[in-house]
Amino acid sequence: MDNIVIEVCYATKNQDVFFVSLKLQQGTKAIEALAISGVFEKFSELDKANLKLGVFARKVTSEYVLQHLDRLEIYRPLNISPMEARKLRAQKKTS
Repeated sequence: MDNIVIEVCYATKNQDVFFVSLKLQQGTKAIEALAISGVFEKFSELDKANLKLGVFARKVTSEYVLQHLDRLEIYRPLNISPMEARKLRAQKKTS
């Protein structure tokens, strides 16, 4: 079976960045790659059951089968909606 190379990345709101390259077997799922990467041990706040994942900013599920050179990204929940953030920025400019 052929191997693939992927990257796993996650950034905390404190700007701690986790970035690792992995060589995996073809057919590896996203959740399997995350387990292999060690991200769950390093960041205990991650909830395996409610992960928001993407590959190059395109949403994927934990069952997504990774492809060679994919960058698997773990997304944090938003603190504020983008629309609300725009409103707050606009209010600051007019103040």
